[in-house]
Amino acid sequence: MPKFVPEKAQVIAEKKLPGFFAYARARGKKGKLKNGLQTWAKGPYVKLNKNPFIESEARALGAMATDETVSRSFKVTKAKKYAQAGMFSSFFPSHKFTRKGKEYIEKSLYAIDSPGEFAGITVKGWNAMRNRNIFSTQRRKTKKRKTKRRKQKW
Repeated sequence: MPKFVPEKAQVIAEKKLPGFFAYARARGKKGKLKNGLQTWAKGPYVKLNKNPFIESEARALGAMATDETVSRSFKVTKAKKYAQAGMFSSFFPSHKFTRKGKEYIEKSLYAIDSPGEFAGITVKGWNAMRNRNIFSTQRRKTKKRKTKRRKQKW
């Protein structure tokens, strides 16, 4: 019967992995009309995670942000800190994005395909909603109103 060696499992869990930050490009100022379409300038990059993730998780977070918001591109940069694995889902839909250097750009076929994009949610707004939902541990309790009973007339 083979022996279970817990030391190897601990070494894999304690291995220091390089950390990565995900940045999504925000929409800039309104541009001129070109061929009847409204154009927008490229805005600055917005940092999506405070603590570093492993590369696959950072890529998945950037993909989720660009897929659910008006933003069309994101990038993943290396952090100076180490990351802990398993903090975020690492699913990355590679068929929806093309890569240009270090930047991932959403294909125009998948550009407007979610409710957040139809509503016009920005990256900053999406990030604020995401952080508020994750870190709100206490739910607000609603007070029950006492209803007055009507006197029945017989």
